[in-house]
Amino acid sequence: PMGLIHRETNNCDFTTYFSKGCAPGFEVDSPFCAQCKGGGQSVGGDRARCKASSEEQYYGYTGAFRCLVEG
Repeated sequence: PMGLIHRETNNCDFTTYFSKGCAPGFEVDSPFCAQCKGGGQSVGGDRARCKASSEEQYYGYTGAFRCLVEG
C-alpha cells in the first residue's frame, strides 16, 4: 500500500496517512517502528525490533498477518 500511495501522490511523508505502525526497515525511533514486536527479547534490548528480516516477528506477509491477529 505504501508504494501505491507514493506513486499516486508523489509524496513520501507517510505520517500524513499513518500515525504509527510496523514497517520493518525504517529507523527504530520512527513512528513506523512503534508497533514492531522484534524477536521477543525482553532483557538487554531487542536488536531485531524493526529489522527488515525474519528476526522481526511482524516482517513479511506472515508477520503482517500475525500483527493483525495479535492486534
